[in-house]
Amino acid sequence: MGKSTRTRKGQNRNTRPRRSNNHRRPNSQVSRTRPRKKKIIKTRLFLVLFVVFLILFAIGRLVWSSHKNVQAKKAQEAAQSQKSIELMEEKKRNVINVAVDAAKGGINEGMTAYRGSQKEKDINLEIAKYVKDNLSDQADINVIMVRSYDEDMKLSERVAYAKKNQADLYVSIRLSAQASRNDASGIDTYYISPEDIEYDSLIKDENKKTASIKNSNKTKDSDESKEIPTKDTIKEVSDKPERLNLSKLLAESIQNTTVSYVEMKDRGVLEKKFDILNFTQMPAVIVQCGFISNKDDAQKLENEKYQQDIAKGISEGVLKFVDEHRAQLIKDRINYR
Repeated sequence: MGKSTRTRKGQNRNTRPRRSNNHRRPNSQVSRTRPRKKKIIKTRLFLVLFVVFLILFAIGRLVWSSHKNVQAKKAQEAAQSQKSIELMEEKKRNVINVAVDAAKGGINEGMTAYRGSQKEKDINLEIAKYVKDNLSDQADINVIMVRSYDEDMKLSERVAYAKKNQADLYVSIRLSAQASRNDASGIDTYYISPEDIEYDSLIKDENKKTASIKNSNKTKDSDESKEIPTKDTIKEVSDKPERLNLSKLLAESIQNTTVSYVEMKDRGVLEKKFDILNFTQMPAVIVQCGFISNKDDAQKLENEKYQQDIAKGISEGVLKFVDEHRAQLIKDRINYR
C-alpha cells in the first residue's frame, strides 16, 4: 500500500516530470504569428491595389492627354485650314483681271499699211497677243483676250465679254490713220472720265454699224442686235458713287512706258469720248500704237521686233499702274461688278 505506483519502465507516476513551458511555446508562437501574416497580406494587397490604381491613373492621364492633344491638333488644323482659305480668298481678291482687246477684226479690216502689206486688224492682234504673253507671266494678273483670232465683234459684245469675265481693266489696242494726209505719226493713249459714259451713244453706234455691214452678215447681225444694251437694262453711271479717274492714271502709265520702249513720237494722253470708251464701266484706255497711214510708222509696225517692244511698253505700263493703284482698283469694283 505504501509503495508508490510505478509506471511503465519503472517510473513512478507521481514522479513523472511535467512538461516544461518550452514545449508549449511553439504552439503559442504559432497562435501569435497568425495575425501578423494577415496584416502583412493586407498591407501587400493594399500596396498592389495602390500600384494598380497608380498604373490605371497614369494610363487614364495618358489617354486623356492624348485625347486633348488630338483635339488641340484638330483645332489647330481647322484654324490653319481657315487661315489658308482666307489667304486664298485674299490672294484671289488681289488678282487683277485685264481685258486686252485687239480692235477691228473679221470683215472690219481697218486701214491698210502704207505699203499695203499688212492690215490694221492683223497688227492689232499681233501686239495684243504679245501683251497677253507678257502679262500672263505675272501671278497676280489674269489676262482676258477679248479677241484671240480674226473675228469681227460689236462694241457691245466686247464690253459684255469683258464684264462677264469681271475685267478690272480694259486695254484696247488699235492704230491711228489719216484720211487725206500721211504726215501724222506717233503714239497716243485715250481715256474717258467715268461720268462721261453715255449708253445712248452705244445704241446709236451699234445700229449704225449694223446697217453698214447688214448686206454681208445678215444672220449674224439680226441675232446680235438683240444683245444691244438699253437704258432699261443698264444701270446708269450717275447712280454709282463718285469714282477716282483710274482710266486717266492708267493712260498716263501706259503712254509713259510705251514711248520709253520704242522710238516713236510721243503724242501724249488725251481725254476723248469715242469708240469702246463710251461703254466700258471699268477703267479703260485706247492705245493708238502709231499711224498706219504714215510710211515710217507703218514700216515699224510691220516689224515683229517692234511689235514686241510696243507690247512690252504697254505691259509694263499696266503692271506699274496695278502696283501703284491695286487698293483703289479693288475698291472700284463695286461700280462695274
